Amino acid sequence: MTIDYSQLMEAEKQVEMLFKEKGKELIFHNFARAESMVETISHLFKLDSTLREKVEDLKETENVLKTLALFSETGYTMGQDMKCLGSGAIASEILPKCGYPEEQVNYIKCLLGDAAFFNPRSCSESTEEHILTTLYDTKTRYFADETFFLLSMQHRQELQKDGQNIPLRDWYANELNRLESHWYCTIPAMMAYSEKKRNNVKELKLLLGYV
Repeated sequence: MTIDYSQLMEAEKQVEMLFKEKGKELIFHNFARAESMVETISHLFKLDSTLREKVEDLKETENVLKTLALFSETGYTMGQDMKCLGSGAIASEILPKCGYPEEQVNYIKCLLGDAAFFNPRSCSESTEEHILTTLYDTKTRYFADETFFLLSMQHRQELQKDGQNIPLRDWYANELNRLESHWYCTIPAMMAYSEKKRNNVKELKLLLGYV
């Protein structure tokens, strides 16, 4: 059995409701980010000829990827300390109600759990790890975004609401370290985002000179 469009749309509605009910304090890891990630992961998959050659059913794989992106931030509704492992638990609770086949529910839950500990720099050529790498590039796509600094401040405010007060200069220094130590791992992401991310690195260095 496969995932159809109506099931994916129902899952999206359920995730939106979840964020409205339990994620009101989430300024950054919210439904808007989940929606953006769904668009990004679909775009990357359509450009990734290597991954497309590995899978048997293109539409089914795209729906799995979209579901992963949709649920990958939901763990934050359980608290910052549950941000990684919570997403799989939430997906396994919601997806059956949306009509997802049991096999796909278990597969998506496992992938979300694996994503919490996944290192894209040491991945193999397996289909599952290529999928996780695509999710990784999707989650960090905002490093190359024109609105990176707005999103970065939203992230900082979210942590402040959680009691984590990081001085602005330290925040920018941490962000610079994150961007400089990061690289995109799929060819489509490398080609689309690397140069734009470098521009944000330059801007961060300039900001650190004034903060």
